[in-house]
Amino acid sequence: MAVNKKKVKRIIGIIAKVFAVTLLISIAVGTVYFIKLIDTTKWKDFDPTKLENQAQTLVFFDKDNKPIGGMFSSQNRTNIKITDISPTIQKCFIAAEDVRFYSHPGVDIRRIIGAFITDLRMGHISQGGSTISQQLIKNTHLTNEQTITRKLQEARLALQLERVYTKDQILEMYINTVYFGNGAYGLQAAAQSYFGKNASELTIAQGALLAGVLKGPGIYAPHLHMDKSIARRDLVLDLMFKYNFITKEELATAKKEKVILAVKSKEKEQFGFFLDAASQEAESITKIAHEDMISGGYRIYTSMDSSLQSYCDGLISDKNNFPPPAKDGELVQSALVVLDSKTGAVRTVVGGREYTTKMGFNRATSSLRQPGSAIKPVLVYGPAIDRYGYTGATMIQDEPVNYNGYAPADLGKYLGWVTLRQALVRSLNVPAVRVLHDVGLSSCKDFASRLGIRFDKGDNNLSLALGGFTTGVTPLDFAGAYTAFPNGGRVSIPSFISRIEDSEGKVIYQSKYETTPVMTVDTAFIMTDILHNAAASGTASSLNMPKIPVAAKTGTVAWDKGNRDVWLASYNPEYTMVTWMGFDRTDNTHYLSSKVTGGSYPAVVQKAIYTYLYKNREAPKFVVPDTVTVVALDKKALLETQQVLLASPLTPEDQKLYEYFPKSQAPTNQSTYWQVPISPTGFSLSLSINNYPNISFLVAQDFARYDLYRIDGFGQTVKIKEFKAANGTIINYVDNTAGLGIWQYYILPVQPDLNVTGSPTQTLSITVTDPLATTPQDTGLLPEITLPNLFPTASPLAEPTATP
Repeated sequence: MAVNKKKVKRIIGIIAKVFAVTLLISIAVGTVYFIKLIDTTKWKDFDPTKLENQAQTLVFFDKDNKPIGGMFSSQNRTNIKITDISPTIQKCFIAAEDVRFYSHPGVDIRRIIGAFITDLRMGHISQGGSTISQQLIKNTHLTNEQTITRKLQEARLALQLERVYTKDQILEMYINTVYFGNGAYGLQAAAQSYFGKNASELTIAQGALLAGVLKGPGIYAPHLHMDKSIARRDLVLDLMFKYNFITKEELATAKKEKVILAVKSKEKEQFGFFLDAASQEAESITKIAHEDMISGGYRIYTSMDSSLQSYCDGLISDKNNFPPPAKDGELVQSALVVLDSKTGAVRTVVGGREYTTKMGFNRATSSLRQPGSAIKPVLVYGPAIDRYGYTGATMIQDEPVNYNGYAPADLGKYLGWVTLRQALVRSLNVPAVRVLHDVGLSSCKDFASRLGIRFDKGDNNLSLALGGFTTGVTPLDFAGAYTAFPNGGRVSIPSFISRIEDSEGKVIYQSKYETTPVMTVDTAFIMTDILHNAAASGTASSLNMPKIPVAAKTGTVAWDKGNRDVWLASYNPEYTMVTWMGFDRTDNTHYLSSKVTGGSYPAVVQKAIYTYLYKNREAPKFVVPDTVTVVALDKKALLETQQVLLASPLTPEDQKLYEYFPKSQAPTNQSTYWQVPISPTGFSLSLSINNYPNISFLVAQDFARYDLYRIDGFGQTVKIKEFKAANGTIINYVDNTAGLGIWQYYILPVQPDLNVTGSPTQTLSITVTDPLATTPQDTGLLPEITLPNLFPTASPLAEPTATP
């Protein structure tokens, strides 16, 4: 007898429906029975704040708006809007976790039935059956315990959830909540952690891999088990194709994509010094507590040049850039700050040789050290030039002094009179102390304070001129003070932050990078020009770079057995840098060699930085302001007489000294040294008491040499004497070599350094008779005697042409 296949199929369908209805009734009855047995008064209520106020990671960005790190309290999470996630990536999670997400009311009965049958077969409650809404509730409201009570609460709260929020809102909260392993909560943190990119930039393969991780981060996380992670990814991709979320071609392409994980480099970890400082600055600006800051999803846009920061981290970690460690192995420490010269924005900060602890000791921002001679431009010469009319040509004595028992000394011999420029370029100590004393300690401290230098109550002595602070300065504050020189006299307060946004993207702080005028443009440039000399040929000459103009000042703090602290502050129109080196604690074991100075290892580091910054572009030059002029001074007059006089047209080039002055202070008087000499006055002859010719004249110019010539009766001319004396000196000379007869004399003025002669005096004659004679012969002119031609190209009495 033939079987009616259609009839059999219909009967089987009816039986299946009856079974399903019976099963649903059984589940419902069982649920009611369990609910009656359970004390529902202890069930948790739905709390939207647990969804909306989850802790989010504090995220930092560099000056180019590139993410550079984050801080979080317990969970690394950064929320992302569902509209910033591509629909295909959203479907990765729907395919993997809840394919009917957009059609069920929060609880998927079909999944519950499947999970129920599985539970009966396995003999215990499994994790299957939960929708995305249920998982969100479990992660935010409940524990992970596998009990009927928790399952029922989960279902009840999921239904409430769906009555309050839309499906897109629920999916967004879910994607921002779930744990992806590797310390990452939420899709944005996971994308950054695993692939080094934003969630909005994920490929289909990467999205499927992350969706697959959710089933078990300890099993499927790619950094732990790559093979299992890829297998799970491919399963999710197959499901996406099955549900028509992707095409066959997209499936094939995604499966072929190689998994490349982002690797956290040691250099990025060393951003910690910068990020710690930026976090502390943000808390100070906003008055938001640390815990609230690192869990509130704030976004801090910093001034960091991340490329430069990485390069500098490498320099400071390289042992070749440092003196050898102490005998017990302790390393010489360092701090480095690089600022934008115009704004004070911190481009780089390194607080030590190695970053080991979050919010640990940062030597760049917190270490107070004595600055040594690097303080001289800020505390001594800056105010002297700006407030008291000093210039680079001002003469200062480098000789021993004693101020109430304080007797500073210079290394080596004392140099006598030196210019301010020489004193600063060579970093002489006594001139600096002299200027501080003469100008006034209180005035100089006031000037330095305006540049950001802080003083203790005990900082009231002249040793401050040499950096003798009670505690000292931080490298960050010191760098800020130096910005006034390249920035036209306007100081910038160092800042790590340009902008702060809350978790919704609202700007709550915007830096204005304001600068404050503290000195004239003239002062700033004159100091810069002097410090440019220091970098070219002075104590900072190790930093000399012909194609990269910089200004610099070294600082070295001596100690009993060697040195304690070494500094180098330098700048150009774009960057201001400060480097410190030394031990955290100086003692008989931990000190620097006397050969280690601010011009040694710190200069090596900074020279490398400048070279890196300008490897692909031309370095800027210092610009002379319109209010400043350069003049040629007479070096001889300046060094020998301490007079600031202009060079004359005849001043040799090697005797000219070029110096910048504010136009209102430029000298106007010209030196009289380098010129054609004039004849002496009062030239006369007489007989001495011994009946010898007595020559007398008055010195007209102290720079001139006066050559005395004698002509005998046969017309032979001989130079018999040279005279040099101060202007106004009366010369009396007796020619005791002259015998009897008629003698003629004249004087020729000479400029000895130029070898130029002036016009000779008239020729006078005198007769020497028998010494027993009672009446000497009168003296007078003898025009009938012809003088030898002393000037081949001019007549004897004509003004000679100056020859070098």
